[in-house]
Amino acid sequence: LAAVGLAGPLRAQDSLRIAAIVNDDVISQFDLAVRTRMVIVSSRLEDTPEIRRRLTRQVLRSLIDERLKMQEAKRLGIVVNNADIETQIADIAKQNNMTQPEFEAVLERNGILRQTLAEQVRAEIAWVIVVQRRLRPSIVIGDDEIDEALAGIADNQGKPEYRLSEIFLATDTPGQEDQVQQTAERLSEEVRQGADFAAVA
Repeated sequence: LAAVGLAGPLRAQDSLRIAAIVNDDVISQFDLAVRTRMVIVSSRLEDTPEIRRRLTRQVLRSLIDERLKMQEAKRLGIVVNNADIETQIADIAKQNNMTQPEFEAVLERNGILRQTLAEQVRAEIAWVIVVQRRLRPSIVIGDDEIDEALAGIADNQGKPEYRLSEIFLATDTPGQEDQVQQTAERLSEEVRQGADFAAVA
C-alpha cells in the first residue's frame, strides 16, 4: 500500500529490489523512492518523471553516505536516543510553522513514511556525535585566538553584515565535471523558479 502512495513511480513488485549495497547494508528501490519523494516535497518541486530521474542519482548517493555514517557510528558504539529524534522532528515542524501532528499529517498526505524522516534525522545526529568525538580532543583554542576574535567583533560593530549561503558540488573524478556543471545549472534554475534554497541545498 505504501508503494502505491508514491504517485506511481514504483510498482509494488519492484519495491524490494536492491538499489545499492553499502557493505552488508541494503538500500531498496522503495527506500530510494520514498526519500526521493521527500526531497521533492520539501523542495517544493513538481513531481514529474523527469524531476525524479534527475534527483534519483543524487538521492541514492545521499542514502549511501547516510548508511556509511550510521555504520561508523555503530562501530564506535554510538546510539541515538529516540527522544533526541523526536525533539529534532518537533523542531523541523516548528521551522515549518506547524505543530508536530500537523507536520506528520503533511508527511502522510504526501506519501512520505515518518520512519524515513526519523532515519535521516538519526543519521544526522549520529554523525554529529562521531565528528565531535573525533575532533573535540584535538581542538585547542588559545587566549590569542579569543582576543583576535573579540577584536574582530569590535572592529565590525555597526557595519553592515550580510548572510551568504552557497551550495557546493564536489567532483570525485575529472570526468564528472560536465555532469556536476549540469546539476549546478539545474539547481540554480530551480531556485530561480521558487524552490526553497535550504531544501535544494
